[in-house]
Amino acid sequence: MEGPDPLDAIEAPSVLGPAARHTFETATDAVGCSYGIPYSDGGFYVIVLAVDAASASELVSALEASNEYEHTTRGDIAMFSKGVPEGIGTYLGYALDENVWAIVQGTMVSSTTSVNIAADAVTAVLG
Repeated sequence: MEGPDPLDAIEAPSVLGPAARHTFETATDAVGCSYGIPYSDGGFYVIVLAVDAASASELVSALEASNEYEHTTRGDIAMFSKGVPEGIGTYLGYALDENVWAIVQGTMVSSTTSVNIAADAVTAVLG
């Protein structure tokens, strides 16, 4: 397939902190998709990245040490979410396995919805 490298075409979200930005920049592959909520101004995007285990572990440790994120798990998948002070009901959700990281951010989605969509994306990749 012709076109830009996915890592050149998908920009790092502006809400990423230093550890997340480093993990994003060292990812080996990325796929992104945006979704709109019908008959509303709401929508969200999902970015799924292939990351190395060391970067994922460092990111999980940094997120666990932060007091900004709610943390839960689904099996071996670490899940983190936080509100973002923009738009109506804007949340950021992360889900990480040792080699897959999913980012979900959008308006009119809850923290629970954002992390569950991220975890579903990780689960789908792991198949």
